[in-house]
Amino acid sequence: MLRRLIGGMIAMSGALACAADWPTPDPDAPVPTAKPGTALFHAQMCAQYLGPIPRASCSDAQVVPVSVDGVEIPWTRNRPSWPTEQPKACDVPDALSGTCQQGNGVARYPGTHHDGSPREEVIYLAFCRDGGLGLIGYNRTTGATCFFHMSHNVANTATHPGSNDPGYEAYWQAPAIVAKDQCQGCHQADPFIHSPWVDLLKDPDNPEEPLVPIIAGPANPRPPYYVLGDEFSQPVSAELPNNVCTTCHRPACDNRFTMPLGDLNMPPPFKDYHHTDVWAEDRQALREWCDQASDGGA
Repeated sequence: MLRRLIGGMIAMSGALACAADWPTPDPDAPVPTAKPGTALFHAQMCAQYLGPIPRASCSDAQVVPVSVDGVEIPWTRNRPSWPTEQPKACDVPDALSGTCQQGNGVARYPGTHHDGSPREEVIYLAFCRDGGLGLIGYNRTTGATCFFHMSHNVANTATHPGSNDPGYEAYWQAPAIVAKDQCQGCHQADPFIHSPWVDLLKDPDNPEEPLVPIIAGPANPRPPYYVLGDEFSQPVSAELPNNVCTTCHRPACDNRFTMPLGDLNMPPPFKDYHHTDVWAEDRQALREWCDQASDGGA
């Protein structure tokens, strides 16, 4: 019975997404001039909803500290990181891979209006991992979200142009390439994922808060979230009635992560990977839904 109910909710999730209020472009946004399907067209299109896409570089990132038995391992800044540069075990491994790779980090950039004035509802995060750079732009008010990834022809420590800068195409991948990575498959509940690893980084303007902002919570369990770009599909979502997990956020599947984020003591920010048995039945129901979602609801 539970599996049939879950399958039905998955089938409904696409209709619910279509019925929701889709973001509208800014009235003063420039019309895209680049060829559709190109990296620059994607940036110009996203800028209609987010404002100009900023320049980004992993040289701006806060590096996630790697420690073993409480002792931080030194790292030389401003150079790419590689999987070979890591201890076999550490105190707080990366949730996605379970490894302890050094040099990875996050840079945070503020949004701006088209006239250059600050735009507080828009935020950009650049994620630096495995020598790459992925950028996420998010509008808290409308839910407009865009995913970008650097071209592998340049170092992630280089300054990657923004949407108003020349040479954009040489630094960023076309959206069809980015979409193949299924960004929304991990960034499922909202644009930003929290784990003990990334929550080691703190907002320099407010050290009590994580650098990666917390979007959802008990007071705002369904913040607007729409992935822009014809090449991208929407995150698979549904409502799970009477499930305590989804009273704070949309369903999020942790089956793509080495570290089981669903078993952590909620809510974020997280301090460690201590697991909890609280609400075990709800967690199991959520994982059954995730299994069905992975099978396409069959």
